Amino acid sequence: MELQISPVLSGLPRVNSNDLEDLQGNLKDLTEKNYKRLKNSLETEGFIFPLFVWEDPNTGEKYSFDGHQRLRLIQREIPGGIMLPYVRVEASDREDAKKKLLLFNSNYGEVTKDGWDEFIAEFSDTSFVSNMTTFSGFLDENWNVSTDDDDASKVDDASSNTDSGVADADTPTYRVEAVCVSEREQEQLFNELTERGFPCKVLSL
Repeated sequence: MELQISPVLSGLPRVNSNDLEDLQGNLKDLTEKNYKRLKNSLETEGFIFPLFVWEDPNTGEKYSFDGHQRLRLIQREIPGGIMLPYVRVEASDREDAKKKLLLFNSNYGEVTKDGWDEFIAEFSDTSFVSNMTTFSGFLDENWNVSTDDDDASKVDDASSNTDSGVADADTPTYRVEAVCVSEREQEQLFNELTERGFPCKVLSL
């Protein structure tokens, strides 16, 4: 894989991709589908965002603080290593670094359908979303859920007590929110339910 580094990042220090340790460990999983999306984005757009790196003051080891999935993919696709631009993160020790990593990766906001539609209104082609990002669940063809003003728990066109998951017009329907522990589990559950006819949306990305 050839990787182009954005010239905008030329003023930042660089580190060899093979000299970085992984601070995150197995905190996040990368599905095969998202691996392909990430690889496609790097090949198409290049390396446009710097890594965030923490250097252990006791050992001098450098750890990837963010951008773990990009780094894992690059280490696999470019085994000889490549010099990557980074921003230094201050932390007193490993525990402090991990606490800041959790702060950095916390998703405090939630994407709404109205907000999403407004955001992508200027997109002439949404294939970019499906091929290179994890936001495909918000595209219209994957978004079939609308709330009922009279009862927030009822959902139009959601699952019913039928085997196919398709409800009659007069049948009350309800929303179920599932919490998954990994992207792989989330993707498997999403695919399983949509194949059975249940309209689904992704709430955390």
